[in-house]
Amino acid sequence: MSDLILAAMFASPIKILFMAGVFILWALCIQWIDRDAEKVRTVREKWNLLGLSTGILGIIAWLMVPWQGWALYLAGWGLYMLIAGGGILFYVAHRNHRVSKEFRVLTAQHFSRLMTSKSKTELDRSKHEYRVRLFNHDKKPVALPDDFEGAEQFTASQDLLYDAMWRRANEVDLSTSGEDTKLTYRIDGVLAERRDFLTADQSRKAITFLKAAAGLEAEERRRPQRGNIRAALLGGEEPSMIEVHTSGTTAGERLLLRLSNKEQIRPLAELGMHPQRVETVEKLIAQPKGLIIASGPPQSGVTTTLYAMIRRHDAYIQNIHTLEKRILFELDNITQNVFDPTNKEAPYPRRLQSILRREPNVMLIGELDEKEAARQAVKGSRDGRKIYAAMTAIDSFEALELLIDMVENRKALAAELLAITNQRLIRQLCPSCREAYRPDPELLRKANLPVDRIDYFYRPPTQKVYDKQGREIVCPTCQGSGYTGRLGVFEVLVVDDTLRQLIGSTATITQIKAEARKNKMYYIQEEGLIKTMEGTTSMSEVLRGLKKESVRV
Repeated sequence: MSDLILAAMFASPIKILFMAGVFILWALCIQWIDRDAEKVRTVREKWNLLGLSTGILGIIAWLMVPWQGWALYLAGWGLYMLIAGGGILFYVAHRNHRVSKEFRVLTAQHFSRLMTSKSKTELDRSKHEYRVRLFNHDKKPVALPDDFEGAEQFTASQDLLYDAMWRRANEVDLSTSGEDTKLTYRIDGVLAERRDFLTADQSRKAITFLKAAAGLEAEERRRPQRGNIRAALLGGEEPSMIEVHTSGTTAGERLLLRLSNKEQIRPLAELGMHPQRVETVEKLIAQPKGLIIASGPPQSGVTTTLYAMIRRHDAYIQNIHTLEKRILFELDNITQNVFDPTNKEAPYPRRLQSILRREPNVMLIGELDEKEAARQAVKGSRDGRKIYAAMTAIDSFEALELLIDMVENRKALAAELLAITNQRLIRQLCPSCREAYRPDPELLRKANLPVDRIDYFYRPPTQKVYDKQGREIVCPTCQGSGYTGRLGVFEVLVVDDTLRQLIGSTATITQIKAEARKNKMYYIQEEGLIKTMEGTTSMSEVLRGLKKESVRV
């Protein structure tokens, strides 16, 4: 067999050169797949394995079968192309399905671009890659500029947005000062400094380009400006809304990006609330009237919870209004009103009153921090409306105490109040790399947890993993942070008849709290421990996220 193969294949230098050329072409295609899979946000390992496997199978079919003579040799080459090329074409079909038309390859449009004669400037343009689909303030696609400086700015902004979105940052803070630059991401609520990524020159170019895309004055570097853009990684997902804020510093300019997307608008059951508490709250939502308060410290996801609650109502049948100081997301068939603090003629309580006069069935009050607004919320509920309101408080009982102080009529409040929730946001452990460990029994006893019923807790990986070449292996799911995404931890205070009597009387908050505990209410710390026992998060994250620092002034 070996003699036959040597005679048929390797005796001819032409055949050897031909096969080497085909192999080099295949290797280049495999390298392209490896790079491209990362750009279009698909699983690199799977497609690399497919490309290598089909290539090896093609080589076996070409070399190991005794193709004698040129005709059969070329038939073997055709079989190789069918097998190896089939794997590559399968990837092309997959990646083309994930990207928009202008980024697809091996299409008529793609070949048309390749066949078109290019000038020197256009050839230079090929060095600037699209990594992010970017849309300006008018929601129009942002194309690569024709001039060299514009192309450099485009590439710098692409690098910044790609890195931030790939790392799942929901806030980007970039500032320049002379030859220094500082870049900080907020990922899952935690700040992370990004060192040695962009130079000062690249940072200034990115800021200039993103300001123009957001409809801001590019030459204005002192006065604060605000605009918005949309962006998405090459992968077909819906573009995220990005708020663009710029301002001057003592030595340079600052860019602040706030990223959000509609994936954050989730049903109540998916926010992290315990299933039993979800069932209780949904029964209260179903009641035709009453007041429900969602509370928490700043940046704890209260607005997202309120959105989930009002979306349980049928917006096609009921008239639903909101009053918000900042609209987080646009809600279908819901009238969202924005409060303008610069309009001195229409303060917050008066604006709320004017909306209530339109007789909505359901009303969301984005911030309940004034006496007159609190009284109007109670009155609106008494008039037959369903009222949802946000408050800043460290727990449900602090929110209740604040509410009592603002309304000043305890009986009226007690008659309308249905429930108060309080919440925090904590990071979820990465399911791909979380590490099991046996907790300290003494720690479990201090936390009043059953020592005999808990075998393992989970935490982020404590040791780095390296490949055979000594390179660190970074988890592709969480990018090495150990956590991926956040969820809420909720405390739910339901106002039953007994609590209603206490609230309407002269009972203290301590007495109300004791009665709620008698009704088997779970405090927020206990809800966090449940998440730890389930393996959803780590003990250290619960301790970090549930710090009890009062937010009252």
